[in-house]
Amino acid sequence: MKSLLIFLLSLSSIFCNYYDLNQAFINVAKNQSETIVSIVSTKTEKVNNMFFFNPFEDFDFGQDPYQQEREAQSLGSGVIINKNDGYIITNNHVIEGAEEVKVVLYDKREIDAEIVATDPLSDIAVIKIEANNLTNALPGNSDNIQIGEWVMAIGSPFGLHLNHTVTAGIISAKGRSDVVSRLNFENFIQHDAAINPGNSGGGLFNLKGELIGINTAIATDGFSRSNAGVGFAVPINQVMRVVNDLISEGKVLRGWLGVKISPIDEDIKNS
Repeated sequence: MKSLLIFLLSLSSIFCNYYDLNQAFINVAKNQSETIVSIVSTKTEKVNNMFFFNPFEDFDFGQDPYQQEREAQSLGSGVIINKNDGYIITNNHVIEGAEEVKVVLYDKREIDAEIVATDPLSDIAVIKIEANNLTNALPGNSDNIQIGEWVMAIGSPFGLHLNHTVTAGIISAKGRSDVVSRLNFENFIQHDAAINPGNSGGGLFNLKGELIGINTAIATDGFSRSNAGVGFAVPINQVMRVVNDLISEGKVLRGWLGVKISPIDEDIKNS
């Protein structure tokens, strides 16, 4: 009888733990999806078109007749960080060079956005919208994250028809660098929650519902642009330092050490 009671208590504990974990995922998906937006940026780009050049069409003689302009759109994601002022965090590469930026909210509202400031070195940008009834994410402390910890990503992979897609995984590593460029300031969180083109700028959350990173890049086999199980997010502590400068100063204020490299001649050697 005693062994049966112990078994039943153990079974009950397992079901309770499963329910609590399952409910944690559900709560994050439910409560944080409203903080995520889709971002559609539009810009004019020049393309080479040798096959459809019309020699009878008027053109500027100082311009390459085979080069034409076309309107191009790109899709990314963003996270509302201040519901009162309408500030949204995204990646610089999502809105870089954009002539028009439009935000699509969780409730399907489409709102024109203003680019506040960008920082290419961290690939972080801030945009702003004028709207009511917004919900903002609450930043956590990315210094406290642990390898093996569960995380959830929310964004718009591959198109607006898949916006607010929720995926889950674990933190695979911390402090990753030389992922995008050695010239950038990189300290990525590596995780295996599925992210794809369109997820850039979206949020990475822990199971408390805290924003711990901004999804920025994926690693692939070189032949595909889709997820291969290796994603990278900028830690939210780094993001917020950049965002605060972008909002208050319009640029990131960084310290620098003045060092000049020059050949050593006899005078310098003997001085």
